[in-house]
Amino acid sequence: MIAENLPEKIRSQLADAISIEKEGRAAIAIGMPFVFGDGDPCEFRLTRARGGGGWVIDDEGGTIRRSAYHGPDLLTSGHVERLNRIAEFYGLTQNDGVLAMSVEGEEIADAIYSFTQACLEIINLSKMPKDL
Repeated sequence: MIAENLPEKIRSQLADAISIEKEGRAAIAIGMPFVFGDGDPCEFRLTRARGGGGWVIDDEGGTIRRSAYHGPDLLTSGHVERLNRIAEFYGLTQNDGVLAMSVEGEEIADAIYSFTQACLEIINLSKMPKDL
């Protein structure tokens, strides 16, 4: 039998595992309960979009930079095509190695989960041969 309060305990533990901190006047730092292969935490930031009409989540270049430490440069031919497919699937853009996602409305939490999943998949590209 499942205890009555078990779902709430699990929900609370999951929420506590995600860090959300104000970063200055213009950003919010988000730390997800995942680590990359090198042990670094999965972290992003949330800022207001230019013009104030929405939000932008970005990784400040950490995902692609981290993948280059452990494998091929994902911005080179043979890899960039797969990187772009993943980014497009999740609605991310890539500019000079910085991954970003625009968020309209109040769906910020869903966007954070999608952004996290995309970054984890992109990191896994650095572990795959170029010719797959």
